[in-house]
Amino acid sequence: MITKEQFNRLLFVTTVYSAFAQIYSTLDESPLDELPDELKEDSIKLFRSFEDLLERYNDYLQHAVETSELPD
Repeated sequence: MITKEQFNRLLFVTTVYSAFAQIYSTLDESPLDELPDELKEDSIKLFRSFEDLLERYNDYLQHAVETSELPD
């Protein structure tokens, strides 16, 4: 069974994941190609970094749920 400490950690990770997902969604909907050159490259790198980071957060959360021993 999951402990309070593990539950609190999952709540924190979920909160951060949610905030990152909102930023990612905003970047995804933004016309990054229309940015000035000095901003475009860094913004595209940031967008890709958020993609990778969100995938890692998602993997962490899925693993935590799978190994939680909570009933289905």
